[in-house]
Amino acid sequence: ALCIDGLPGGYYFRAGAATTKWYIHHEGGGWCQMERPYESWPNDNCAARRSTRLGSLEGDPAAADWTSTTGCAGCSDDAAINPLMHDWNNVYVRYCDGGSFSGTADVAAPNGTLYFRGKRVLRAVVDSLMARGLGAATDVVVGGSSAGGLAVILHLDYWRSRLPRTATVVGLADSGFFLDWKQNGTSAHSYDEDLRWGFEHMRYDVDCDAGADCAFAEHALARVRTPVFLLQTTYDSWQLQ
Repeated sequence: ALCIDGLPGGYYFRAGAATTKWYIHHEGGGWCQMERPYESWPNDNCAARRSTRLGSLEGDPAAADWTSTTGCAGCSDDAAINPLMHDWNNVYVRYCDGGSFSGTADVAAPNGTLYFRGKRVLRAVVDSLMARGLGAATDVVVGGSSAGGLAVILHLDYWRSRLPRTATVVGLADSGFFLDWKQNGTSAHSYDEDLRWGFEHMRYDVDCDAGADCAFAEHALARVRTPVFLLQTTYDSWQLQ
C-alpha cells in the first residue's frame, strides 16, 4: 500500500458524534504518466510527481484541518455549510498514486522504481477503517473530487462490498466525469493519453471489461451498481480548454 515514492499511503480521520455515519473523501489531483515532459503541470510526469505531495506523504503533518478543503463540502464540520454530514465520522484519503486509487504495478524509471499501488492503498484504508468501527456503519457517503471523483465511480462498488449489507451506501462524485474528447482546436484528447497510459502501465484494478475505456466515467458509470450522485458544472474549464 505505497505511494509513488515507495512510502505508505494514508488518511486523516475525525470522529463524529453520529458514530455510525461516515463521510469518506478521496482527494483529487489529476493523473500522471511517463511520457509527459518532466517539468509539466500539474505533476503530469510520474517521476516528477514522486517528490511532491501528490506522490508522497513524506512531510505530511500528523494532524491536519481539512474542513474547508476545496472540492470537499462534505468535509466541513459547520452545520450551516454541511447540514447533513457535519457531525459524521469524516475520512480524508490522501491521493499519492497518480491513478485514481486504481494501480497495482511497479514501473522502472531512470531515477528509481515508481510504485503505482493505489488500489492496494484503498484496500489498506478500508481495512484500517474497519478497526475504527466502519464495519458497524449504518450510513456511508463515499465522496471525492476531480481524480478522486473518478475514484468514486471506479471503486464505489468495492466500498459497497466491504460494508454491512444493512448500511445505506451512496457515492458522491464531484467533478469526476472526464469525457473522452479532443481538446479545443487540437487533435489531442484532454485526458485520453493520461488515463489510457495509467490503465495499461499502472494496471488498473477496476470492475470493468471494456479495456482502457474503463478509465473514463462515461464508460465505467454504466457498470456501477451502487447509487451515485454526480456533481458537475455545466462549464468545466478544465475540460473545455
